[in-house]
Amino acid sequence: LGWPKMLVVCVVLLLLFSSSTAQSHRYYISSSTGNDQNPGTQSHPWKSLARLSSVPLLSGDAVFLKRGDTWNVGYGANITVTADAHHPATITSYGNLDDGRPSIVGNHNHHHRAKSSSSSSHCLSLT
Repeated sequence: LGWPKMLVVCVVLLLLFSSSTAQSHRYYISSSTGNDQNPGTQSHPWKSLARLSSVPLLSGDAVFLKRGDTWNVGYGANITVTADAHHPATITSYGNLDDGRPSIVGNHNHHHRAKSSSSSSHCLSLT
């Protein structure tokens, strides 16, 4: 390959690689130390699940709920996830293992359920 063709190949590979890795986000949420005005990082987490509902969760994204924290949610709290089985979005926990699992508590008159809003997008509805 000549120099111009090699440059084109390198640019195309760089664009492909950067577009596939640049799309995933990590969001941290802590009901005890967070603030919804924060950027949602581990050192400056969001406080509420409502703040999470303002961003679309895409394939490769991860949500970290702080261990030991509890979120009380009311009727109609929705989190939209656009992902698939091969490229899932992940909801997990962070923090000290001794603090126990994070908890999401709904109104005791309603139950939690996940529902699909389309074949490629899933809406986790806490109702």
